[in-house]
Amino acid sequence: MDMFSDAGVLGIFCIFAILLVKEVLPLIKKKDSVSTNDEIEPIVRGIQEHTNRVPEIERILRNVSSEVSKTLEMHEKYDSDGRPIWYIKEELEENIKIQKELLNRQNVVLEKIASAIEGQTRLIERMLNDK
Repeated sequence: MDMFSDAGVLGIFCIFAILLVKEVLPLIKKKDSVSTNDEIEPIVRGIQEHTNRVPEIERILRNVSSEVSKTLEMHEKYDSDGRPIWYIKEELEENIKIQKELLNRQNVVLEKIASAIEGQTRLIERMLNDK
């Protein structure tokens, strides 16, 4: 396995290269002045601090890579209708079906109540007309 085949190693290498350029570039720009240990020591300390964080950065990159892989796996699964399974939870779909059935039952009950009220209204009208 060569050094650049692992994305994590490549990421670490890029971060290190950027930090190195960021810390060393100001020294290169000072062509007229001679670098002293006092100027170089803070740069070296900064590079060492960032280098010490490499294991933490590697761990973070592994976690991100793992989560991206899980997300990709989830997005590649579809239900029998061709809909991504992450789009609508099965529980939600089942709850929608239950709510639809309950609404249908309520409609039937309301129709019966409306019919009963109409019958009572006709009966009351007849009783009033018969007096």
